[in-house]
Formats: sequence, structure tokens, C-alpha cells
Amino acid sequence: HMAIVEVMRAQKSSPSSQQEVSIFQLLRSMEDFLIKKYRRKGGEKHTTAVADSREPKGFSQGAVESMDVTIVIKFENWLMHLVKVIEKCAGEHIEFWSHLESLLPDLNELNRIGLNILQSSRSIEEIWRKINKINPNHPKALNTYG
Repeated sequence: HMAIVEVMRAQKSSPSSQQEVSIFQLLRSMEDFLIKKYRRKGGEKHTTAVADSREPKGFSQGAVESMDVTIVIKFENWLMHLVKVIEKCAGEHIEFWSHLESLLPDLNELNRIGLNILQSSRSIEEIWRKINKINPNHPKALNTYG
């Protein structure tokens, strides 16, 4: 999934016309691969260990059968964004407590940092709801949010 994101970034970086053709072909072949991998026709279940290893980790069989490539990419993007916002919020908590430990804490600064924490927390909740709508039982997402 990350490879598709990287190819899309390359596509936005003003490549030459020859590079655009190569990017288009690569993107198309990757999308075809993912469509074949995630959209199984006829509900066929694999029983071999090799076939089972190709299953995306954290997604149930029913979710895989009905999953669209754009949903997978959207899920990955929201998960990366969630990690960044959680890291930002954790840094703001550290900054808040370090200001609070000073002998004469600046109340205006504490108020500003507290409002930033509140905004980050709300953003985390909103992103989590979006991720949860796509796949509520993804282990990496649950671990990150927890």
C-alpha cells in the first residue's frame, strides 16, 4: 500500500512525460494486483499456507472480499495521520507539564498549550472514528490508539 502512495507522490512531483508513462504503467499494475488480491470473485477460500500468508494482516475474510483498493489506501493514510497527531499531542503534554513544573508558570502559555492539547485530542477522536468505520478490528490501529 505504501508503494502506491509513493508512486502517487512521484506523480505529483512534475515528472517528465516519459516518467509519467512509466508511473502510470506502474500504478496501473499495482492497482490490478491489489484488486486481484483483495477482491476475490466467487467467495473462494484458500487453504494453503502460501495463500494464507498473502492475506492482509488484521483484516477479516469478509472485509477482504468486499474491500476496495481506495479504502485500503484511505485506511493506511488515516492510520499514518493518527500516529502523527498522537505524537504531536504527546509532545504537547510533555511541554505542558514542563511549564507547570517551573517556579512561576506562565498561565497564558499553559492555557495556550492546554487548548492545543484539547484540539489534538478532538482530532485524534475524529480520526479514530474514521478508522473505526473502515475496519474496527485492525490490530495495528487498536494498538496505536490504545
